[in-house]
Order: sequence, then structure tokens, then C-alpha cells
Amino acid sequence: MDRTLELRWFIDAAPPDAAQDWFDTLGNASTKERNDMYLLTESPACNVKWRSGKIQTKRRTRPPARAHTPTGFGGWQECWHKWSFGTGDAPPERDDNLWVPVHKTRQQIERDLPNDIVVKIELTRVEACGEAGWSVCIEAESESPTQPLQDALGHAKYMWMAQVPDLPFSHDTSMGYSRWLHDVAGHPLPPVAPSPADAVSS
Repeated sequence: MDRTLELRWFIDAAPPDAAQDWFDTLGNASTKERNDMYLLTESPACNVKWRSGKIQTKRRTRPPARAHTPTGFGGWQECWHKWSFGTGDAPPERDDNLWVPVHKTRQQIERDLPNDIVVKIELTRVEACGEAGWSVCIEAESESPTQPLQDALGHAKYMWMAQVPDLPFSHDTSMGYSRWLHDVAGHPLPPVAPSPADAVSS
């Protein structure tokens, strides 16, 4: 099981040149293209996908908390636990009310930090339900069930997001895959309900 602390945005249409130019300045990125099948769950706190013969699940462990980048962009930080297990089966059949195919082209940069923490930033082009968009995610990840991640995510934000052009990153565009898929499938979920303390401690 892995734990992640994530800050993600989804924007409609193709990424503007300014987004790609900014991402290119951050370092050498790996690029992968893949097709995943996502289960259209009823909760934004649950994320289930089929990828290459495995079911990968994520469960949000507490309500989202408000976050900001060094340049003032807003978003929602979410803490997740992740599991995966092999199935050996063919991918589920497409059903826009149940299993939704998502095509991704992801560029990602990773950095190792002390205490076996990995921080990542990605720029991903996504297509689902006939809609195209793009996503930026910055995250801190650890296999430890107790290792704090808040400082690591803060370090990553200052390392990679200290000089971001005027892009539409806001609380309105910040969400996980489950909420975004409901939006593009025409079944939007209720608005984000933030943590009572409006802060993440992880």
C-alpha cells in the first residue's frame, strides 16, 4: 500500500502553449501513452481503474483541504491510500454509466527525497466520453503508513511551481479523476466539502 498527498487540476480542451513551455522548463520528463478503464463510482473519495491486467484502487482518507501554490493558485489537497492487485482478465467492457475508457498521454518528472519519499509532477493530456482536456498534478508519495508528506509536497510546490504562467488553476478546476469523469460523463457530483479544519496533516 502506498500513500499520496496530491494537488490536481483538470482543464477543458488541449493545453495551451504556455502550459507546455512552462512544463518543459522543469526538467527531463518521461512520456507514456496508455488507455485505462475507470469505474464510475458514486463518490469522489473512491477511485478504481483497470490498467494492464491490474485493478488499481485509491481511497481518500480525509476530506479535501484548501491549498495554494507559491504564485497564489488555489486548489484542493487530497490524501489517498493506494492498492493494486492482478486480475489476469481482459479489460471491462465499455459502459458510460459504469466503466469509462480514458486515453492519456502523460509527461512526468520524479525526484527522490529523504525518508523514502518521492515527489512527482505531471502534465497529462486526457480524452474520455468524447471530451478532451489536460491535467497537472503535483504529489508526494511514500510506502510508509506514518511518514508525514505535507512538508514534502510543500517542497515540491516551491521546486516546480514557483514560476507558473497565468494558467486556469483554481479551486473550481482542482479535482481528482473520479469527479472529472463524472463531469465529462454528464453526471456531476456535489460540490467539494472541505475539511472542518481546512488543512491537511499527513
